[in-house]
Amino acid sequence: MLKRLALVLSLLFSGNAPADWKSTLEEGWSDTRKATSLYYDKASRAIKDGYEATLESVNSPPPAQTPVIDIPRERALVIWDDALGLFEDYSDLRMAQQQAPESAFFTKTKADYDEKIDAILQKIAGLMNDPEIVRDREKLVILKERIRAAELQVTALKAKAMLATGETKSGLLEQADQSTREIQEYQQSRGDLVNQVRTRLAGYGLSLSEGQVNVLLSRVDAEDILSMTTVFSVVSEMTSQFSETTAASGENLAIAKKYYGFHVALLELQLYIQERYIDRLQQVYITNTHRIKDQNAALIVKTNQLYKNATGAHRDLYQRNLKAQRYTLDVADLYARILTIDLKKIQQAHRKVRKNHELAVNTFETVSVSADLASQMSENRRLFAEIMALQAPELIPFENLQMQHEFEALSAQIADMQP
Repeated sequence: MLKRLALVLSLLFSGNAPADWKSTLEEGWSDTRKATSLYYDKASRAIKDGYEATLESVNSPPPAQTPVIDIPRERALVIWDDALGLFEDYSDLRMAQQQAPESAFFTKTKADYDEKIDAILQKIAGLMNDPEIVRDREKLVILKERIRAAELQVTALKAKAMLATGETKSGLLEQADQSTREIQEYQQSRGDLVNQVRTRLAGYGLSLSEGQVNVLLSRVDAEDILSMTTVFSVVSEMTSQFSETTAASGENLAIAKKYYGFHVALLELQLYIQERYIDRLQQVYITNTHRIKDQNAALIVKTNQLYKNATGAHRDLYQRNLKAQRYTLDVADLYARILTIDLKKIQQAHRKVRKNHELAVNTFETVSVSADLASQMSENRRLFAEIMALQAPELIPFENLQMQHEFEALSAQIADMQP
């Protein structure tokens, strides 16, 4: 787990500060919060009112070529109040952790706060996730299960019809045709949902082809990628708003540092999401893909031995089995290489965010002018586009439907394998 640097608000109480300054700040923390709460509320309302005014202008009949509000901005407005409350809780936990001892018998230690801090980060990440994409993915999973079930039913009905005669045979074939029509309807619904996800992602600045979206939704790490894309976009938008509020604080350094502290919390949220994804890639996705490759390679060796000793029709069946097994091995090898490439990308992006976080903490300790804090936040926001580009996943469109089915089957197998 990430050994995060203490949130910058807690740095005010670090052991490196002079004892008298530390004491004064500790005693004045409550007063500072009371003194700045009115300004804080006004700033929050001003930003929220600005959002609502923008939404009102969008919902009214727009003039020609009026830009539509982007999704991250909409999402930031929706979650604004809840997010600020969570940031306050996060700041309080970080301050308490900073002052806690490394070890103790009758009081909380620094380690005791880790679980609560991670829980807050998880809540913030969930809050920033896109509910429409989450719902569409859940519907796609249900549709895939229904398509699979209908396909099995068609196969079973046709097999049974081969043994039947007369009206019984006709009835079984009619049922098979009905299930085939249902499959076509499910496929149409699936295509509509894929296009909805594609349109929604475009609103977050991620432009993908239909083929790329199909690849993304077929991957075992689809949830991680989608969550990272949507959350990071909202992080960028909220950083922009915090920057504007900090700049508007004028000479009030307490207000500026409060919002700059929220900005650093957003950076720590990015680190948390990236590390969670990196851990799953290393410990689950890539590991299980290599296990599948090893198992399939062993199966090919066994099938080859059986093929050599087989005769007649058995020999033909073993040959077809070998062809299918080799194809699965090729797709699994491709899968492993793609996931490994993505791991290196996300690790590179993580190093970039970590450096930004370290700079932000150091800047907080150093800067005593609110305008400088606002400027640093604006600079960090410009780096988000670079970070998003660094961690863009490999989405090579499927060559054919067979590869897509094999990819989906492997995704399910990778996810279900026990450690």
